[in-house]
Amino acid sequence: MSFTDLVDQLDTYLRCLENLGVTKEKYACMLYPLVEASIPEQILIAWERERNSISRNSTANTHDLDLLIQFLRSEVVSAERLRIAKAFCAGEKDKNKTSKQKTDPSRDLSSVTPVPTASSLVTQTKSERRESNICLFCSKKTHRSSDCFTAQKMPFQELKEKVLKMKACLSCLRINCRADRCGMSVRCIVCSKKHFPILCPNLCRENENSFSSPSKTEINSVTSNSSSGSTDVLLQTLRIRVSGPLKTKIVRCLCDSASQRSYINRDLAEFLDLKVDHPEFLKHSLFGGIETEKIKHFAFKCELQEIRGNFSCEAILLDKEVICGTIPKISKSDAECFTKNGIYLSDCEKK
Repeated sequence: MSFTDLVDQLDTYLRCLENLGVTKEKYACMLYPLVEASIPEQILIAWERERNSISRNSTANTHDLDLLIQFLRSEVVSAERLRIAKAFCAGEKDKNKTSKQKTDPSRDLSSVTPVPTASSLVTQTKSERRESNICLFCSKKTHRSSDCFTAQKMPFQELKEKVLKMKACLSCLRINCRADRCGMSVRCIVCSKKHFPILCPNLCRENENSFSSPSKTEINSVTSNSSSGSTDVLLQTLRIRVSGPLKTKIVRCLCDSASQRSYINRDLAEFLDLKVDHPEFLKHSLFGGIETEKIKHFAFKCELQEIRGNFSCEAILLDKEVICGTIPKISKSDAECFTKNGIYLSDCEKK
């Protein structure tokens, strides 16, 4: 502990004793030798000189502990002033030395050894990052090599030649890296080997066959992104009871976690005789970054209830003429499997 921290801690403890109602007459005689034993030797020698020089007549009513605390405080202030003075003098010397080096023409700069700094490290990192951002196949900086759309149309052998020509890794597509020593965790989703899907031989062979011998393709209707497993995509749907002032109807509800607002079919709102709560003007951001103009919607307040009556709530829904296309239901056989495991699905086929 430094001398300054020691004096500050000592002052804190003495104030705590005063707050607790302990007078100096009770602790001065006991604390005085302990404080003397804890201070550095040089400060203790200076204190002995100071105590001998103090007149006993002028300090007849003052405890030795009070005099010691006052002396320690003055020593802390003196040490702080000395530190500031030394720092100021050192700064002036460094400034004069720097200005002298700048104005000295006879100084040989070739003998100065360059000192590596963090700035050079950051500069190298940025340059390497810029190189790694350049696509190996189309030389653009807008995307990574593994996401290049141009490379998806190229044959596998041409892709491999471009990677080897750029001295890049066949696994991670980074420059100055070798596939046998690559430590990057990469896994192909097609063949589960250590490379990006864009360099998968199986995928490239399928693409070449599809381009070389086009066949008649069957267009299947789906309700979401394309699925390779089946033609139907099951979404999160359930059956609920929607109640208006006088009428009630059981409808299908689509749960879209990406939508910020809730909507109701305009025909359903008219059937339930819902009253308009307020109008709203909204812009819709669609898939692919498409943004529509401001569209006027009417907000309706209605009650939504679970089909078995276990839960109900009020909601404000915006009207929309067409919300989505045809959404398939889960089959009855699959729904029975869920029911056996204690999961009840309300929106399923009846047959």
